Amino acid sequence: MSDDCFQRALQAAGIGAWDWNPTTNNIWYSAEAKTILGLPEDSTTSCDKIREAILPADRDATQRALKRALDPNLREKLRLRFRVRRPNGDIRWVLVRGEVTFSAVPGVSSATRCVGTLQDITEFSQVETERQLGETRLKLAIAAAKIAVWEYDVAKALLIPSPELNELLGLPADAKPSLDDLRSGYLAGEHERLSDAAKAALESGNLSFRVEYRYRRPSGETCWLGVRAEIFLDADGKPERIIGVVRDITSRRQSAEQQSLLIRELHHRVRNTLAVVQGIAAATAKASDSLADFRDAFANRISSLARTHALITDSTGQLLSVRELINLELAPYDATTNRVSVEGPDIRLASEQAVPVGMAIHELTTNAVKYGALSNPAGRISIRIISTDEQIELRWDEESGFESTPGARSGFGTTLLMRIVGTQLSTQPEREFRNGGMSYRLSFAKKPEAVL
Repeated sequence: MSDDCFQRALQAAGIGAWDWNPTTNNIWYSAEAKTILGLPEDSTTSCDKIREAILPADRDATQRALKRALDPNLREKLRLRFRVRRPNGDIRWVLVRGEVTFSAVPGVSSATRCVGTLQDITEFSQVETERQLGETRLKLAIAAAKIAVWEYDVAKALLIPSPELNELLGLPADAKPSLDDLRSGYLAGEHERLSDAAKAALESGNLSFRVEYRYRRPSGETCWLGVRAEIFLDADGKPERIIGVVRDITSRRQSAEQQSLLIRELHHRVRNTLAVVQGIAAATAKASDSLADFRDAFANRISSLARTHALITDSTGQLLSVRELINLELAPYDATTNRVSVEGPDIRLASEQAVPVGMAIHELTTNAVKYGALSNPAGRISIRIISTDEQIELRWDEESGFESTPGARSGFGTTLLMRIVGTQLSTQPEREFRNGGMSYRLSFAKKPEAVL
């Protein structure tokens, strides 16, 4: 091929040529090379001008690569990739390839000539940069979402794992688990669910499927995993490979189960509360002499129940302080006189115990206001909270200030204090009237939820 044909071929390919003499530092560029660098065809150039055109960020790496190529002990092929700024301000990526000729001058091997090509690769570099950015975004997204990518070669029955998948399954990062290794971690029936999901995808022609299943890691820990996958077919329409992602969804499944439990608990509490309200309404009506008596007594008892539930809702972990229940009922009557004393630890109860205890305190307070210690300025109330390993006891002692104290009235208050509260706490309260006073004992089993 003639030199003219060669030059035409390079020009057609958008490739420039150059020839550099390291000894004299003279350099020649073809017309296409000057076009790539943004130089007029009739301009003269030098190595210094080319060096200045290279962006500062790329100069050191370019210089190091050039030195290695010129070193007679290394003689590396010259391959440089750097950015240049054209005289008009445009920035272009260029790829330089070259080969160095060495000669003995005199008697010492030195680089005497370097020839090569110059190519504008800006568009390619932009595509490559976007690809790298896309890969980086994907890696960050996968890391943030804690997703593991996997691939399965159907023909070879070969699983291609990733470090993220190994971590998810509780395996070493460099592990290469077989299908049998993975199947050993499936809980009973879970492998069949995975297979059925893939078969259903094939039969529907959708070729994508998702499934959630339980998996036991080598440590013995059981987790929930969620898989989304796509099936790829070969030329004959048969499954060739499956590519998918898997993530740990244990927290989400546990949250869903907790939500379901809370809903069931809410239904249970609502039913119980409605039953209590119905019982209060029926018993209050039976013990009332008039509609006005019923209205006042029923409204006060329902208000007490509502306040107790409000405290439970606002309390951390649905646990309610016994002292809060006491203060809720007695504070309005003891604000200035200090006629009430409370001793003992501040125990927090779960709602199923806090509600009946709150009802008892409300009824005791109401009775004290009507007939007992709080109906007389000289009256006093002493409350003790006693906690053992197995029992919680509430002791209510009144000194009414009267020479005698009315005995038990056969009304709903008595029924509530002695029967309803006792039934809900699975215990038998005790009440005793004495001259000038009254004592009430409420002892019930301590539940694990009760804390100090």
